[in-house]
Amino acid sequence: MKIILPLFTLLLMFNTSVFAQSDQKVIGKSFNLYGKELLNIDLGNNVNVKKWNNATVRVEMTIEIPNGNNTLLKALVTTGRYNIKENTDAENFTIHIPGLAKKVNYRGVILEEKVSFEIFTPNDVEVNIETPQEEVSTN
Repeated sequence: MKIILPLFTLLLMFNTSVFAQSDQKVIGKSFNLYGKELLNIDLGNNVNVKKWNNATVRVEMTIEIPNGNNTLLKALVTTGRYNIKENTDAENFTIHIPGLAKKVNYRGVILEEKVSFEIFTPNDVEVNIETPQEEVSTN
């Protein structure tokens, strides 16, 4: 009996933690700005920008799929849906994700994706955020 109670408690805790997990992944990527002083961020909504004492830009993207599963999320990451791309011209450096422009239909249902961004930018770089909604926080 002394062994069964701790074992049951451990099993109950494990069972609760397994079902409480959501299918989520964090992807990070860093960019060299090549001396550009203007950073355009075209990543949709839910963007949080922070300044830091570093010459590079660091993007940390959190992806959650409430109506999908971990296998689907891994497949979408592997196929490049969440690849962050860069474009540069004479004065600007732009980051964007072209893969998010298309909706994903999974088993007859449009996939619900919750994508958020934490972006660390150099102190001396001007940031221009292009978003369809006003869910932007700048610190």
